[in-house]
Amino acid sequence: MKVAVCDEQPEMLHILSDILSELPIVKKVELYSDMDMCLGDLDEGNYYDVVFMDVDWKQGKTGIDYGKAIYKITPYTKLIYIAADVEKYIESIFLDGPKASGLLKKPINGTQVKKYIVQLEGDLKKTEGRLLIHYKGSDIAIPFQDIMYLESQLHKVNIVLQNKKYLCAGKLDEMGKRLGKQFVRCHKSYIVNMDYIHEFKGRKIYLKNGEEIAISKACFETMKVGFAKYILGEGKINNCMYYFTQDKLGGEQ
Repeated sequence: MKVAVCDEQPEMLHILSDILSELPIVKKVELYSDMDMCLGDLDEGNYYDVVFMDVDWKQGKTGIDYGKAIYKITPYTKLIYIAADVEKYIESIFLDGPKASGLLKKPINGTQVKKYIVQLEGDLKKTEGRLLIHYKGSDIAIPFQDIMYLESQLHKVNIVLQNKKYLCAGKLDEMGKRLGKQFVRCHKSYIVNMDYIHEFKGRKIYLKNGEEIAISKACFETMKVGFAKYILGEGKINNCMYYFTQDKLGGEQ
């Protein structure tokens, strides 16, 4: 689990960091006293499973405003708000802002923090092996094995299944970090599920349904090595026509 803590007070950042670092499920804790930096990191494709967000900021906006901004970039991130005056913000948090997963009252209670993390761990396990997206107002968990490939389209990502497509807001880089080991980047605009690859020829991938996807020069070597390791490691070498020879893999420019 990757967690971000957003608060202007250094003391609060360190208190939460110490509590979270004791939990085995938490693999990374990032601290932000500047929300522009946090939003910039998210916009560049970084992601967090959970964000602890202080409500009171001196930067002209509230934590609820920042929560809305986070939701626009990564709507599947869980938000837990922190407030000294819970009664003042409780209505705004649960009615006006994006859906909150919790609310902590200052001073922070470590037991409550751990309780929220355990609860959210259970939620994450329910979506394990699935890509969680926000589509037409609903959260949808798509099994990895159903996804053939993902395609970047401006500020959206087209998630292509065998019989369906989901065009949703997001960045390909960020979604790629949440996918399983069967996915590989073959182009700045494409991530492919290697289980659906039928053949490589030149710098093109031919999927089992007949679709073609280009392999960029920048991704070529990484793609070749990654696919080889995957099919050998998964014992799928006989299920796919894979060409290692230079004339077939590197012949076309």
